Amino acid sequence: MQEMDKKVEWHLKRLQGRSAQTRYASAVALGKLEAKEALEPLIAALQDPDITVRAGAAYGLERLRDSRASAPLLTALQANNDPFVHFHISMALAEIRNVQDVEPLLARLQDSDPEVRAYTAQALCAFRDERVVLSLIEALRDENTFVIRCAAQTLGTLGATQALEPLIATLQHPVYDVRESAASALGEIGDARAVPALMATLQDSADCVRDTAVFALKRMGFLSPN
Repeated sequence: MQEMDKKVEWHLKRLQGRSAQTRYASAVALGKLEAKEALEPLIAALQDPDITVRAGAAYGLERLRDSRASAPLLTALQANNDPFVHFHISMALAEIRNVQDVEPLLARLQDSDPEVRAYTAQALCAFRDERVVLSLIEALRDENTFVIRCAAQTLGTLGATQALEPLIATLQHPVYDVRESAASALGEIGDARAVPALMATLQDSADCVRDTAVFALKRMGFLSPN
């Protein structure tokens, strides 16, 4: 225990260091150590002038999962447009799982940066909320394929049966990895109404899409595991 305290104290000092690389490394380390006494220093580090340090601070807060970080993280979410920082802030909010954080995250699905929209879609997997499902269904029509894939994946993780028809329609998308994500999501949801569409997907032109459809059907019990 004493050794752990020494490590925490050492990293807290390094968090105030001159080197951005050092501050980043210590922010990450404090998170991995789940050092509760690092809460306020990590919150302060969300305003660090260096992008990587801010991302490291958000990662540290993600590991702490302390609801007291929710409001500062939301402030940082509005203040940071860098996708790298945004990703870690979003994931920290997802770990805290404060239902009041849903609306600010949903607003980021409209961000002009497709990476921000995609990372937001990923983070929303922590919230089983009808508003989330409806917004992710809308995101299946995004112009960016990475956003669509992330939205599909999260809908699958959430087991969102409301997304069944939109995901089936996404199996016709011209980009193969989008079709693959849709097939995977349908397998996770496990609704038998998707079986005909998945069976048809066994004729897809892309190997990975066909393989994902096979896995989905096996998972749902409509193909033999062998």
